[in-house]
Amino acid sequence: MSWETFLKSHWGVIAATDFFNVEVLTSAGLIRYFVLFVIDLKTRRVKIAGIFPQPDGRWMRQVARDLTDVF
Repeated sequence: MSWETFLKSHWGVIAATDFFNVEVLTSAGLIRYFVLFVIDLKTRRVKIAGIFPQPDGRWMRQVARDLTDVF
């Protein structure tokens, strides 16, 4: 199966995820927060998965559980 065929066949269920950061001025000074987001490639809807000042493996595992939990 070619990459193009694969993408056309699965476009409705493919998502991408990434981080961006935001610097916030607080009473404690400037703090950088990392924002994890997921985008549905078909609809272009974005979901904020989490915001954390220092993401680590434990936090990422919890976010992954939250995103894949069946309701």
